[in-house]
Amino acid sequence: KLPGADVSMATPCVDWSGAWNYQYLAEHSDGLFVMAYAIHWGGGAPGPQLPMAAKSPWTHKTLQWVIDDYVYYGKAKNKAKFILGLPLYGYSWASATDKPGSKSTATGKSITFSNAQDAAAKAGGWVWDSASESTFFVTKDAAGGWVQSWCDNLKAFGMRVDYLHVQDVMLGLWALGYSDGDPAVMAAIEAWRV
Repeated sequence: KLPGADVSMATPCVDWSGAWNYQYLAEHSDGLFVMAYAIHWGGGAPGPQLPMAAKSPWTHKTLQWVIDDYVYYGKAKNKAKFILGLPLYGYSWASATDKPGSKSTATGKSITFSNAQDAAAKAGGWVWDSASESTFFVTKDAAGGWVQSWCDNLKAFGMRVDYLHVQDVMLGLWALGYSDGDPAVMAAIEAWRV
């Protein structure tokens, strides 16, 4: 219908209901942009958008699991068509405690990568969660309650980009503008591209 066009489509991080035929879609498109984020979302409990590891208290999917799932169901021969969209955003949740695995006490609000970097610095810095190999920071709300903000910092983002490189999987981002042109983010993208 559109000679010379590239046709790609967005596909889920996790096919919770088994409704997606990754192999068919990969073979009939130029690429699948895997929305590799939202493992934790605003309506759920505080946690990382895309964990690298899943040790207690986390039992959710990881970046490795997402890639393995696509390679298995989409077939290794189509691997070049899988574009892993890494998150350049996160969420801030009012939470019961300041510890990972806490329950939320209100719906989370999204925060961009750029805004999270600034907010973390003002909050005293990032906390490294070794169980998920992810980052978050903690603040207090106006009423004195805990607020956990989970978003990758440059270290966590770089680990994910490096992993895609090792796995020989395409890099995508949601959304590039959320980094506000951060030179370190751009350098990581360029290093992956080269």
